[in-house]
Amino acid sequence: MDWIWTHMRWRDWGDSQTGTSAADMLLARYHQVAGDIATALEHARRATSLAQQPRQPLAILRAERLTGELASSAGHLEDAARHLGVAIDLARAIQAPYEIALCEVAYASLLIDQNQSSAALDLLHSARVTLKALDATPALSHLVVVEERLEQEDASSVPVSGLSPREVEVLRLVAQGLTDAEIGDQLFISRRTVSGHLQSIFSKSGATSRAAATAFAFEHGLIDPDE
Repeated sequence: MDWIWTHMRWRDWGDSQTGTSAADMLLARYHQVAGDIATALEHARRATSLAQQPRQPLAILRAERLTGELASSAGHLEDAARHLGVAIDLARAIQAPYEIALCEVAYASLLIDQNQSSAALDLLHSARVTLKALDATPALSHLVVVEERLEQEDASSVPVSGLSPREVEVLRLVAQGLTDAEIGDQLFISRRTVSGHLQSIFSKSGATSRAAATAFAFEHGLIDPDE
């Protein structure tokens, strides 16, 4: 904590017009971890304001993303959607793949809170493709946590197919002809976990082979024929 305040004193003393929002971002994260979301939000909003003087797109989008995440944690879902929307639009405008993926994960988490599981799953899939390509292991680990929350939220509202969102994702990759090991690599899970999902898919669908499970997916509209 002391070094954050030292950074802030250096910021206030110096003449630099860039990087001035960094200390407030750090303080926002600090208070977020400490569980003081209200104070974290204050610093995140201040970081956004400082990043505008002069305008620093990357700093702005990071501050907006953090503000959205914090607003979501506080239950302010409309406010969260607004800030995350700004962040993801800006990330796309400056063509920053890693930042786009982080925004997609954050927005997916918000969509789970809004009971929009299908849209959340699509964003998580998009983010996973990018993060896997970038070998962004810490971000992928966080994505897995969000996916697990999605599965838990959907446990009480099973779709017509009877499959969980993760099982649907596994089945889509099976339909593409991927092996268990390849599916594990795609989804950042172990081969044993993939096998467990497949056994559950077979049990729920009544399929006895990967081909039959793929046919089940098409019959229930789980796979786009054009994919």
